[in-house]
Amino acid sequence: MFVAVENGLDNIKNYLLSKGFCVVDMNFSFIDAFIYLRKENLSLYNSSSNTNKSILMVNAYNKTNQDIERILTSKLYSPLF
Repeated sequence: MFVAVENGLDNIKNYLLSKGFCVVDMNFSFIDAFIYLRKENLSLYNSSSNTNKSILMVNAYNKTNQDIERILTSKLYSPLF
């Protein structure tokens, strides 16, 4: 699984690397998931430049590293709001 992590979330990035995830740059041509941090329920990221048909968007707010790992492993994330 190719995972992009927003700049500044080094703790999450390092944890995912230690668990065997392939953490790539946000401009990588193919990503399966994107980890970002927002306190509000808005995502302003545009994935139109990415060739994926779908990207799992995971807001890291109020989530542990283990929570994020479970979301990535199950490829499920809810609720949006």
